[in-house]
Amino acid sequence: MTPRLLNISQASDYLGIGESTIWKLVKQQNIPVVNPTPRSTRFDIEDLNAYINDKKKEI
Repeated sequence: MTPRLLNISQASDYLGIGESTIWKLVKQQNIPVVNPTPRSTRFDIEDLNAYINDKKKEI
């Protein structure tokens, strides 16, 4: 079972892209973050799925 909130490493694996690319997407406000504590950044799997669905193209 995949947890609802993923850390940067897990989000990177889930999307199949590098961590630096994820941080660029966050900076560009393409992927929101969740901060459960001041020193912790997590990614909601629903937001990652929404990003994937947004990038789908019909052939």
